[in-house]
Amino acid sequence: MKNEEGYFLNNIGVGFDAAIVSRVNGKSARKQSTAFHLWHPGYLRQALGVVYDQQPFQLMVQQGNSRNFYPRAYIVLLVNHPFIGGGVKVAPTSSLSQPQLDLLVAEQKGWPITFWQLIQFSRGKLPNSRFANHLTGSQFHYTTTSLEFEQSDGEPLGNRFVDLSTDVTQYPFWQTTK
Repeated sequence: MKNEEGYFLNNIGVGFDAAIVSRVNGKSARKQSTAFHLWHPGYLRQALGVVYDQQPFQLMVQQGNSRNFYPRAYIVLLVNHPFIGGGVKVAPTSSLSQPQLDLLVAEQKGWPITFWQLIQFSRGKLPNSRFANHLTGSQFHYTTTSLEFEQSDGEPLGNRFVDLSTDVTQYPFWQTTK
């Protein structure tokens, strides 16, 4: 949506994880939990369907004066702490106490490597893999050239062109009174 502003607490995903969130949440009239374990049969069934259906997409990432182009992106996760739903570690060096974001981008490289990436992803090893890119910073701007599924904190945002600028804002959630 153009000129839309918002906040996320934990993560924003484009592509693979967002397509799974969309499928899992779209399977019944009541919202299903997307936080169930990665090896849960329902989650695995949806993930395999997404692997089969998901097409890679073009992604441009701008960070300061640096631009990176990923012509075959399929996993794009922006997080502010180490884990996403289900306990998958996607940013091992991230911390809630640090005002920074971590961006994980994986590109499809053919079926054998794609399956290896997904195994590494499920084991929390993808960020340190040579088959993924891990960027850290306080501001990112990224765009896609095609309609892609997007999710924020496990809630589906729909299928849309992504043109997203992010930065870090701190808020005292754990404020104590005396």
